[in-house]
Amino acid sequence: MRSLRTTLLFGTSAGMVLVLLVVGLLVQLLARKSLVEQFDVALLDEARMLASTIEFEEGGVVLDFAELGLLSYRESARPGYLQVWLQEERVIYRSPSLGLENLLKPCGPQDSEGFLWVELPDGGRGRSVGLTFKPRQEAEEEEEENGWDEEQEWEIPSVTLVLARHTEPIDQALSRLLVRLGLVGLLTVLISIAVLSLVIHR
Repeated sequence: MRSLRTTLLFGTSAGMVLVLLVVGLLVQLLARKSLVEQFDVALLDEARMLASTIEFEEGGVVLDFAELGLLSYRESARPGYLQVWLQEERVIYRSPSLGLENLLKPCGPQDSEGFLWVELPDGGRGRSVGLTFKPRQEAEEEEEENGWDEEQEWEIPSVTLVLARHTEPIDQALSRLLVRLGLVGLLTVLISIAVLSLVIHR
């Protein structure tokens, strides 16, 4: 009888642990997916903001964001990384954090964005977004004020911008979630074993 009770207790506990492991894994996967999506949205918004400052004027591309300071691309601890190409070939800007390194360019059609998991120049794990687009032109009224030929037409080259950042915040959030799930699961199993023991040994 005691053997039957012990078998029932351990069998029920093992089944509960298995269920909790499966549920915990699903929660972890869903949480990771949600965190990555949120990270991508913020990364894309930042890339689009930087892209909006790039202009085409007088037959050349002007990088207005170079005057913004971009302190987060100069920091020594978990900096951002930024690189810009002209016609997908010639590098026209590298953030100070990159040095002479290059970022990977996501493959995709013009006016679309592409995301990649990348190894950053400092060896850390990161996420990058790439945009290929035609820079905006100066307003027509500005051209008239400067006396430029209104009939002159320039061929606007394509620009590729790649922005990358560390994904450490995602890893930290998932680690905290994993610890909490583990503690909740352990507490649930212990309470369940205690309750089952009382019921079986009555």
